[in-house]
This record gives sequence, structure tokens and C-alpha cells, in this order.
Amino acid sequence: MTSPSTLNVSKQLGSVKAVLCDIHGVLFDDGDHDQFPIPGSVHALNRLSTSGKVPFRLVSNESACTPDTVFKKFQKLKVDVEKSQIFVTVPAAYNIIKERHLRPFVLVHKNVQHCFDDLDQSNPNCVLLGDAVDNFHYDSLNEAFRVLMSSPQTQLFALGQGKFYRKGGTEELCLDVGPFTKALEFATGKEAEIIGKPSKTYFGAALKDMGVGASEAVMIGDDIVNDVGGAQSCGMKGVLVRTGKYRPSDEDHPTVQPDLIVDNFAQFIDILFKDG
Repeated sequence: MTSPSTLNVSKQLGSVKAVLCDIHGVLFDDGDHDQFPIPGSVHALNRLSTSGKVPFRLVSNESACTPDTVFKKFQKLKVDVEKSQIFVTVPAAYNIIKERHLRPFVLVHKNVQHCFDDLDQSNPNCVLLGDAVDNFHYDSLNEAFRVLMSSPQTQLFALGQGKFYRKGGTEELCLDVGPFTKALEFATGKEAEIIGKPSKTYFGAALKDMGVGASEAVMIGDDIVNDVGGAQSCGMKGVLVRTGKYRPSDEDHPTVQPDLIVDNFAQFIDILFKDG
């Protein structure tokens, strides 16, 4: 593998050899049926992709779509990206459960339920929780609770721990998987294993795929805790964008201080190439 070139991106970030970027809230927002690109994001990602100056991976906690579906969304938006550059949680969760020979109770979005069909789900000994949306209701959560309480060894897995996200085309905020995970943790006294950001394993897989160390990479996201804070805890720099789920109060977060704050992804790419 050829060594990636180094770009100097301001004193806050130092040298950057690789870029990790969130998808939802940074590149586009999802509506009920359509995608809503954040202004300038498609052009900016295409600039990054076609320049060949620095490798990148799109690292998302997307748990309502398969990698193929996410890739097709990018194709529809005419974004120059390869499927191998997209990291989402569903394949990672499938591999973990299969490798550990577990039998899951699966509570995920209807669009990805089929991804787990070939796993043995009889007499479950773990619970897998994703952004289930309409599949979240009392009966389904209570069944998950009962499975977790059936044995001290029963594990809880969550596809991320986001609090909320913004629905594309609106200003509406929607609950993410995190609050439902916390409810089950509180009720059972168990701690979920997070598959996705801010897991060091999840970030590490993307870094390994690019052949770079954490100190050489930067993560761009709209989630002050899971994107920015998660990246920083792994040794990366964290950039916060003022799009997606961003709230002005994020800039004064009590425990996470971004290395850089930009208005949007396009501004970050402008800075990247200007300094490079």
C-alpha cells in the first residue's frame, strides 16, 4: 500500500493522513422516503474522492439500512464513493454474533431484519437492539427485557448509542437507539456492548482498513459525544459540524471540546485543500 500524503490542516488538527466522516447529519439527512443532501456536501465529498490526496471512510451508526442500500443512496445523489469505503453497523453486528455462536433476539428496523435470518434465533441468549423505529413498542421492549433477565450471561448489543437525530426535510428530532438501550440497561442492570461509534473497535476497523494510526486521522461528525468525543478517546482529532443534530450548546459541552468547529463538511474540505 502506498503511503498517503500528509495535509496540514490548521494548528488545531496538525497533519492529516486520513479522514473519517459521518454520513447522516454531515453529508445528508434521511426523510421518510428521500435523502436531503446538506448544501455543498456532495460536491465536497466528490472533491475529496477525486483528488486522491487523502484516503477516507464513511463511518456511520446507520442501523436501518444495509450497506448496499446506503451505497445506492450515494449513487442516487451522484456521489463518487466505493462500497468498500462505507462502514455501517449491521454487517459488524452479524459477524460478532455469528463468531461468538450466539442466538439473538433481534429488535431492529424492518429494513434490515432479513440480514439476520440465517442466525439461530431460537431460545435467544442475547439481545440485538438497533434503530427499530416503529418496531419499538411496549411488547417488543418487554420481550427484550425478559430475554435479558432469563440468565446472568445474556448479553445486550446496541447498534450505536445516539440520543436522537434530525429527520431530513424537516426540523423534527427523532429518538435514536440510545434511549431504548439505556432503558434496558436500567431495568436489567446490564451494560450494553456498543457496535458502532463511539466503540474503539469500530473506529479501529476503519483506521486499519486505511492503514493509518489514530493520531494521523480526523473524524468529522454532528454528534458531539459519539463522533467527536468517541474519536478523541481513540486518539484521533474530532471536528464538529454545525449541521444535522448539532445544537449550539454542543460548543460548550462540559466534557468534549472539538479540535475544530466548522459550519459544514464543505467548509472542512475547503480548509483541508487550502492548507494542503
